[in-house]
Amino acid sequence: MAKVLKFTACAAAVAVALYAAAGYVGVPYATRTVVEKTASEMLGRTVTLKDVTFNPWTWVYEIKGLEIPEPGSEPLLKLALLRIDASSQTLFKLAPVLDEVTIDGLQVNAVMNEKNKKDFERLTGGSGDAGAKSSGSSSAGSSGLPKFALYNISLTNSSLRYQDKAAGIDESVTDLTVKLPFVSTMESSSESLVTPELSLKLNGSPIEATGSTKPFGTTLEAQLNLKIASLDVGALARLVPALQGDKLKVAGAKLSSDLNFIFRNPTGGKPAKMLLSGRTTLTDVSVTHKGATLVTLPKADVTVGEVDLVGRKAVVQNVTVSGLKVRAAKTKSGINLLEAVESVSGSPAAKSGSAEPASGSSSGPDAAWSWRVASASLTNADLSWSDATVSPAAKLGLSNLNVTVKDLSSEKNHAGSFTVAADALGGHVEASGTVAPAPLAVAAAVRGSRLTLNAAAPYVKAALGADLRAGIAFDVKADVGGGSAKASGSATVSDLLLRRGQTTMASAKTVTVKIAGVDTAKRSADVSLISVASPLVNAVMTKKGLNFAELGGTSSGDGKKAEAAKSAKAQGAGAAWSWKVGEASVTNGTLRLRDESVRPVASAEVPKLNVVVKNLSSAKDSLGTLNLTSGLGGGSLAAAGKVGISPLAADLEVKGSQIGLKPFSSLMTAYAGVGAKGGSIDSTGRLSLKTVKEKTVAGWKGDLSLTGLDLTTASGAGLMSWRKASLTGVDLETTEPLHLVVTKAEIDQPAEKQTKAVREIAGIASLISSLTGREKTAEKIEKYSGKLSGSIVLENIRYENGKFSAAGVSEASLGGLILEKLSSSVGAKLNATSK
Repeated sequence: MAKVLKFTACAAAVAVALYAAAGYVGVPYATRTVVEKTASEMLGRTVTLKDVTFNPWTWVYEIKGLEIPEPGSEPLLKLALLRIDASSQTLFKLAPVLDEVTIDGLQVNAVMNEKNKKDFERLTGGSGDAGAKSSGSSSAGSSGLPKFALYNISLTNSSLRYQDKAAGIDESVTDLTVKLPFVSTMESSSESLVTPELSLKLNGSPIEATGSTKPFGTTLEAQLNLKIASLDVGALARLVPALQGDKLKVAGAKLSSDLNFIFRNPTGGKPAKMLLSGRTTLTDVSVTHKGATLVTLPKADVTVGEVDLVGRKAVVQNVTVSGLKVRAAKTKSGINLLEAVESVSGSPAAKSGSAEPASGSSSGPDAAWSWRVASASLTNADLSWSDATVSPAAKLGLSNLNVTVKDLSSEKNHAGSFTVAADALGGHVEASGTVAPAPLAVAAAVRGSRLTLNAAAPYVKAALGADLRAGIAFDVKADVGGGSAKASGSATVSDLLLRRGQTTMASAKTVTVKIAGVDTAKRSADVSLISVASPLVNAVMTKKGLNFAELGGTSSGDGKKAEAAKSAKAQGAGAAWSWKVGEASVTNGTLRLRDESVRPVASAEVPKLNVVVKNLSSAKDSLGTLNLTSGLGGGSLAAAGKVGISPLAADLEVKGSQIGLKPFSSLMTAYAGVGAKGGSIDSTGRLSLKTVKEKTVAGWKGDLSLTGLDLTTASGAGLMSWRKASLTGVDLETTEPLHLVVTKAEIDQPAEKQTKAVREIAGIASLISSLTGREKTAEKIEKYSGKLSGSIVLENIRYENGKFSAAGVSEASLGGLILEKLSSSVGAKLNATSK
């Protein structure tokens, strides 16, 4: 047993000796090797070190007389003393805990020339860009500061000077003394004995902060009060290259502050705290981009209630920003604001992501900050935007922007209030409501009045290929949060005008929309009213397609792109939206059609159009009501009844009275080769739409009559005229095959002599022959001249198997000949259409 004890004692003595040797000899030797050899090789200078000591029992580490020379000038760096007293808590906390950090006689004389810049890049591991990337990479992997605790920090008898002749910089800090009780990101029980102190001369101007200590009682706290009056921050910004480049330059700023720092030692089991409070003001801020003003800020003021730097908690009493002006611009080289941000961050702003809030204890170094802002305001701000990449150049802006926020907090589901008001687009916009940051949720009422699209005209023209002008007013309530949104309210568009070149495509006096509710989560929309007053639509068909189809680059030439976009949208879409419209109306509308794809050019107009649709819905088999009137062809057309969307359905009572054909003569000539000098249509009947096997079937049951018909050829020559013609008991359905039955067709001939009647009947034949391309048809009718009566009557006309037939009419009769020609011309077209 004695031998075991003796061996153990010897082993312990050897271990202690080795530990002492490593501390007393190894640490100083390693320090000298790194500083005098490695650093000298990297810098190309002889770095000297007077003395290095380390006590392995007290963990006190000292460096004395460190010097880095600078040829032809004062030494680049001199350090009289660096003393570090490490705490045993470092082992238990697994993080550096230092009971003392003393720096005395530090002198830095940074003369930035080409050689020194290269030396700096070598020391930092590469170029500035590489360093930025490395920094960005490391920060992305950490959500907070590393764990550490530094106590009794003292920097005395020190000076810093930075010179860069190329950049016109020569800034110096002399007589620098900084004493802080501690700086920590974690709980620790070390004791601080230092009274806070700060004093220096900035370019010869003295700056001092007074400190005090309460060494007794239960708080054991120290306090430092820092007052700064109109410090030239613009001059200090020259020390930071990223703030003095061509893309971003801080041209000027003044800083004033009255801040209190409280250092509270750990007592009674309570953790240490570093508390900050007070007021800071920035004035006369000016930031430029490539020599042009980017941001100006006359005054910004922050009053801090309390910031707990260890506990990561902050209470801000008030933030006031007044007179802010931001001038953002886009050119071919990019957006000036983004270029400025990228020049500071070192990476494209568009690629920067937002980190998720960290979870964990509120006092841990990786925990997210908890914060509250009692009041914040932005007053009399102007934000302008110019875009030279569109023609003409666009200029937009927000002026007289005023924003207030109250009681904003990081507390979960806690909502503060806000108001926003600004002049924009020639009018005024204002909003008010509540906002909760965690998770983000906004409930707001937004109102806009007297807005116009004039300022946004360049963007509208670039997007549509046409000019759109309108006045806009709206009053909307919205709730946004949790990835969904709800909205309700109303909007009115006035004096709408859509023009392409010198041609008006569409216009409307007013368009009003009232929304009872929209819910993106439920994918539902309830529109109580859509009202369009005095709309005018000029639809023009050319060989390229319909003019409206060309808006936004959606012409027929872009069919493949449109189809691909439609397919992609369908694949990414979720459940279908459900919707309903309480009432939709068109008042005193006009629809004009002009077809320039045919010769001669055809045109027609539907005037005095009034439509009212009620209770229309996407619900299956639901039916709303429709009422329509129009002064069609100088007469009147009226339709009323039920309509549905899912599936498409209609049951309408239709009545037309004295609808003239002459206004549609050009269309008739273009599409049928027959024009009209006169004639009017009267009709009564029922129009139906229904879905059969996923196909829409249209139907018509009723009577038609033509009065005073006077038809012409395409060249304008007289073709035929009737006193009156009527179709009674028409029953038509666009089924396959087509279903068509006419109970009675009667053509009333003029009561004149036989030869006149023959010419009129020959006129009928001429009409049919023009459809079939057979000009000798009229000659075949001459043999019936002796049998003509005052009218032609056909009963029980049917269209079956591609042919027209009538009861009691033989193929050799005049009626039979007419039916034969109808079958060979109209019947062929009906068959093609039905297929």
